[in-house]
Amino acid sequence: MTEKTYRMKTPPQTLQGHWADPILYRDDAAILHEFLPKDGQVPPHTVPYTVFIVILEGVLEIASGSLDYTRYEQGTVVEIPAGDLAGVRNSEETTAEFFVFKAGA
Repeated sequence: MTEKTYRMKTPPQTLQGHWADPILYRDDAAILHEFLPKDGQVPPHTVPYTVFIVILEGVLEIASGSLDYTRYEQGTVVEIPAGDLAGVRNSEETTAEFFVFKAGA
């Protein structure tokens, strides 16, 4: 057997006003299951790796490359290139649920 398995943890832990469950966090990859309540945010920061945000529920506003935010609805996958400035916020009434995949972390 060469495959590896990972268990999702519940409930997720609180990080900077939002909830994040680090399903997998290694030097070369990461998978985070996150929840962002109304008025929650992940402050803008530079990402040293490619990031994919998969919106499962709700709406997120995502900034990439600048502080200009764009609104994305559930069912959207947003790719942020390595080296970009990135921020995420939720100004909707409902909590947003999403996955973050980091490649080359």
